[in-house]
Amino acid sequence: MTHSEGESGTPAAVEGRSPPRGDIAPFVAVEHALTRFLRQATRPAVGKWLTAVGGVTMDRAAYAALTRIDETEPIRPTELAETLGIDLSAVSRQVRDLVQESLVERTPDATDQRACRLRLTDDGRALLGRVRQARQEAFRDLLDGWSDADQRTLARLVARLADTMETQVSHDSPGPHHAGAVDPALPVIGRGPDRDVAAVVGSRRP
Repeated sequence: MTHSEGESGTPAAVEGRSPPRGDIAPFVAVEHALTRFLRQATRPAVGKWLTAVGGVTMDRAAYAALTRIDETEPIRPTELAETLGIDLSAVSRQVRDLVQESLVERTPDATDQRACRLRLTDDGRALLGRVRQARQEAFRDLLDGWSDADQRTLARLVARLADTMETQVSHDSPGPHHAGAVDPALPVIGRGPDRDVAAVVGSRRP
């Protein structure tokens, strides 16, 4: 029996105990680190901290929707639902709220009279810009003490991981080894230009 196994011979990592870092495979170390990060990033206290640092708040789902619309406008609601990985009915309700708040506008689809496309309004674009700036201020404070080189390395590797996930895994694909085996305790990684993992949360625009 090795020192990284429990009494039953089961690896300590499977039993929930963290073995010495030198004894685990690199991909296991990545999974441990990301799980710990996501657990921290999704705590309510972190959302309050982001709000306090940036001074502006936005619902997490609204941030994801506005960001995606900004990236690909004009976009159909069906396309928005697909990229966000949620039901069309949920997107329809969200779009309705964003339209009522004058953050998003519907425009006719030139190729399909039955459909519409979504664009940000001037107010929506301005609010999204303020929220992005607030998030960037929060990350500047969070990474204070990190070297520029470390920050750039972090950004590069996180973006690479997000690109790999986007390429290899669609929102409706089963897992590579266990179809449908998704841990409900793990938060969903949001989407956006900066691969949102901890959106500013709270109330609507100020």
